[in-house]
Amino acid sequence: MLLHAFADRVDAGAVLAAAAAARHRDARRFADVVLLSVTSICFALGAATTEQFKHLTAACAGPLAGLAVLPDLRTIRPRLAAIADSSDPAEIQAMFAAAMLAAEPCASGVYYVDDHFVPYAGARPVARGWNNKRGRAEQGRADTHVTAHDGRAVCFVTGEPSGLAKTLPPALAELRKAAGPGAKFMLGFDRGGACPQVFTHCREAAVQWVTYRRAALAVPARLPVLTTITAGGKERLVAWAEETVQLKDYGEARQITLSEHGQVALQILTSDFDACPAEILSWLKSRWREENFLKYASDNYGRSAWLIVSCWNTAASSGRSVPPSARPSGPNRPVRGSASRSSSRDLMSTSHPSPARRRQRLMKCQTMFIAQHCPARSGCHLRPVPDRLCRRSMIPATVK
Repeated sequence: MLLHAFADRVDAGAVLAAAAAARHRDARRFADVVLLSVTSICFALGAATTEQFKHLTAACAGPLAGLAVLPDLRTIRPRLAAIADSSDPAEIQAMFAAAMLAAEPCASGVYYVDDHFVPYAGARPVARGWNNKRGRAEQGRADTHVTAHDGRAVCFVTGEPSGLAKTLPPALAELRKAAGPGAKFMLGFDRGGACPQVFTHCREAAVQWVTYRRAALAVPARLPVLTTITAGGKERLVAWAEETVQLKDYGEARQITLSEHGQVALQILTSDFDACPAEILSWLKSRWREENFLKYASDNYGRSAWLIVSCWNTAASSGRSVPPSARPSGPNRPVRGSASRSSSRDLMSTSHPSPARRRQRLMKCQTMFIAQHCPARSGCHLRPVPDRLCRRSMIPATVK
């Protein structure tokens, strides 16, 4: 019921109608608006892909969208592919973001921007980036997400791993389209974006910014001031000190130093010299709402499953040559809007390797076992792996 209320408030029917009737003359005949509404509700119910729609009870999920039963996958997939071929998903997402902010604007005007690396395990030639979770360089893409102060996802851009200094301009452009002309806002980001290039771009775009101090904590030039603030309905004593510092290759910035138990605990840099320090501390503390959103999106909505087509589009747009072995041919070649088919095919090829690949993995495990437990036989000839051991059910998806 909350989803129905939200859809009515942002006028989702008009947005879905624009997506269905953008270049489709048969949109009304096939009830594409209802189909898109069904798809949105199924994703809201926890399905990460269209393949998981079959696990929902058709007689119960259908009435949520005004249908007697949920349509079959053989009906949903072709129509979704036709709609995707004739519309621009990024434009539809921008329309939703603009309608959401128009219905309930961000009162504080604070938005959080962050880059997140998504690894890619396919055969297509994509750029390499640093995966913080594994501590190594891997192939993949970088997503720049923009989240409102209250935790709502507003917009995102995707591309090759580079850094916030290069991905911030397109993300800021998408945010301006969603917030509307004349909107004033502040951008908050973590230490990874605390560099002079990002600060300079925000100043040129007339946008305020706030972030953590990237360098080591320094002793403030002024004595801290003890103040009582109210957070969460409770009063709390906070000690902070304000000063103006000079940043290399940028200029003057405001630095707020938070002290706890007589020691410096946190230092914040911002371009806003007028806002209350308590508000700035609250804004930067709320930046974790973006991290929570990314975690929930990855756990419940299959955000990592979107990387296949995005990596393909990134490689194609960058002009990087694609080897023939990585180019799908025939009726399964990727076309615009065939995200579900391409993603499913690549994920199946990754999770279920060929017999030759499974044999290679078994040989690797055999070599590692002998080297670890039988060092004297490490140079001996290995026996060939029987075919019965190369079955798909006996080999794990990955071997570390």
